[in-house]
Amino acid sequence: MKNLGRGSRALLVAGLVMVAGASASAGIFTLQDGNSSARFNTDALASGSRVGMDRWFVDGVNHMYSQWFWFRTDGDTQERRINSLPELASGTSDTNFNGQDETLFLRYGNMGDYTIETTFGLQGGSVGSGTADITEQIRITNHGSAPRTFSFFQYCDFDLNNDINDDFVGVVNPNAVRQMDFLSGTTVSETVLTPTFTLSEVNIYPTTLLKLDNGAVDNLDGSMGPLVGRRDYTWAFQWDFILGPGDSFLISKDKQITPTPGTLALLGLGGLACARRRR
Repeated sequence: MKNLGRGSRALLVAGLVMVAGASASAGIFTLQDGNSSARFNTDALASGSRVGMDRWFVDGVNHMYSQWFWFRTDGDTQERRINSLPELASGTSDTNFNGQDETLFLRYGNMGDYTIETTFGLQGGSVGSGTADITEQIRITNHGSAPRTFSFFQYCDFDLNNDINDDFVGVVNPNAVRQMDFLSGTTVSETVLTPTFTLSEVNIYPTTLLKLDNGAVDNLDGSMGPLVGRRDYTWAFQWDFILGPGDSFLISKDKQITPTPGTLALLGLGGLACARRRR
């Protein structure tokens, strides 16, 4: 079960790792900026539900359980985590020269076939503001001599205010999703700047994760929510596309964590929060 596994693994690898021309290997990366830090576990040998971005602290409070990427391409009989591919390059950098690494770059694949690159950029807020932002750019490139079909998946499992159960999640427009924890007044929102996803799925843990890891070809179910009530929510996006030889597909996204006083009044769901069991 998800709650039994939290904090149970000792993660011993830290710091900057740079790899070139090597097979996928263990890696723990930490980004820091302002009031925020984010951690990424890219170990290809790690199993279980916590993979990829597995921590996002804002003012000392963790809001993230897991966010990562899966894909499927020609000849695949199942979806695969991107870190199952050979790791070609990885590393963190301090692009704003403030003494803290806030950018992570990862490249997976084979330069003679196809590659998947991800760049994460953390921007923390001022101390005590409760706000932080992560930008994400993904580039999938076909290095082969023939067209190639891809399905690319993003999966997110936020535990806002370090609480497994939250109160609301939904795709609020064709380019954005929002998840809320009412009593703490915490919201995470993601905007897909480009391009609009093909399918979405708003669900309860671990339904979508099992679909991505079940060893069969699956697509997201197209659900958008909203789902309301005290549950362990997850959400996912799917992009379907064909790349010609030498072509690239670019995805640009932005995530924000913000405090949201007055959320209950805005949504007219005050009665729901009153019924919420306090711990």
